[in-house]
Amino acid sequence: MAHPVIVLVDDLMFESRIRATAEAVGCALEVVRTHESLAARLAASPGATVIVDLNAEGTDVIEAIRVTRRMPAPPRTYAYLSHVQVELGQAAQEAGADEVMARSQFVKRLPELLGGG
Repeated sequence: MAHPVIVLVDDLMFESRIRATAEAVGCALEVVRTHESLAARLAASPGATVIVDLNAEGTDVIEAIRVTRRMPAPPRTYAYLSHVQVELGQAAQEAGADEVMARSQFVKRLPELLGGG
């Protein structure tokens, strides 16, 4: 099995879509809801890849990306959002996201990002 993927997402319907894709490609997936939980999971899973839903509510998503950059070995970090949220995407890139993409592009690339393509 490939390296684990940690996803910060709060949309339960979309989470189930991510989980189904992860299962299909044989990816170890962990879901977190807050940047604090992300920090704890990263400490326990060095080498993980991180995916951040920039539209997640109830946490500071930009801080979540900053958390990844503070790790001793910063993980590859992907973020996705609505295509019209240009400023939020720019803030995520400035915070250190390796790649920021529109949600539609994220859906197309999901198997690849989870290590199956």
